[in-house]
Amino acid sequence: MTLGEKIYELRNDKGFSQGDLAEKLDVSRQSVSKWENNSAVPDIEKLIKLSEIFNITLDELVKNEKKENEKSDYVKIPSIQTRKIVGTILLCTAVCACLLLMATNSISGLIVGVMLSSPVIVCGTICLTVSKHTVLWCSWAIYALIDLFLLYATGIRRASILHTHIWTSSMNYTRLIMAWVLFIVLIIMMSITIYIFQKTSTKVSKNQLIKALVFVAIVELINMIFPYTPINKYLMNNIMSLTWLYNTIMFIISYLRIISISIAIIFLIRYLKK
Repeated sequence: MTLGEKIYELRNDKGFSQGDLAEKLDVSRQSVSKWENNSAVPDIEKLIKLSEIFNITLDELVKNEKKENEKSDYVKIPSIQTRKIVGTILLCTAVCACLLLMATNSISGLIVGVMLSSPVIVCGTICLTVSKHTVLWCSWAIYALIDLFLLYATGIRRASILHTHIWTSSMNYTRLIMAWVLFIVLIIMMSITIYIFQKTSTKVSKNQLIKALVFVAIVELINMIFPYTPINKYLMNNIMSLTWLYNTIMFIISYLRIISISIAIIFLIRYLKK
């Protein structure tokens, strides 16, 4: 069996597409295709990563050998990946919950069902469509939905921590504590995300780093000038009827800041590692 045939067989055993394997190795799908067709050979770094992904030794991968004293108790996993099974279960659960609530209270029940099931629906969709860092993206989705719910339902937002020094009991300390919890969880989530993505071997050029920093500057500029724009003045004059629109705009801007800062830090770390 050639190396290409071995890679093809192990990839199918794991239920990976060529694109899935390419993402795990930070290479193009065409590279994986060339390896499997024996028209190219992966370098030693990629061979080591392949052996780790397939949970075999480098000798077993390259030489197709196993130690004589090792008896194979390996059972091939089904071609359908676990994440897809989990995604299907989550979506089916959400649909059943929505139908049950709709049966008890018609349209209003369906709306409530969709709202309550939104984290399950989003996570199920992510499991079915995203093959890399699935748990991370599900965590971000759940955090964003909780953040959005607290913003619309209670008005709690992370920015409240800036007023900690003037907070009083009449302003409800529980709201301040919730704001701090949101902020601390956000820092943890960003740290984990940056740590995961800075480890990739893909190099970042100077131009890419500059673009990331420009992106940060543009988003921060929007955040600073928005309070002085006619749109904000109009929203403030009609805040009772347009609170939802104001909150939506501020929510979008806040997450643009999170994304831009995270990307810039990741690019900077990758660039400095060159």
